[in-house]
Amino acid sequence: MKLARLALALTTALAVPAGVLLPAGTAAAQVPVVAQETFNDPADEAATHTVLCTNGRHATGGGASISNNEDNYISESFPAPNATGWTVTTAPINAIHDPRVTTVYVVCS
Repeated sequence: MKLARLALALTTALAVPAGVLLPAGTAAAQVPVVAQETFNDPADEAATHTVLCTNGRHATGGGASISNNEDNYISESFPAPNATGWTVTTAPINAIHDPRVTTVYVVCS
């Protein structure tokens, strides 16, 4: 019985990455999931997008990829307020007039 409790405690402890603080009442055994969404961004201007976590989960990381990355760049990438998701801003380089496709990713626990 003690061995079973120890295994459960270790499994629960390992389910959340080190250094991640979860809100009170959050189940530590939730398996992290990656959510993503793809956006068509206009040429000529910056665009900001947020992908949210679902089912009461919180963001533990995130990022983005963009098409046509020779002419565009990711200018910001950060957690949404209260770690509810991930926000990314992309923009054109030197006012080059090429549209881009942005995919935003968020890791939720």
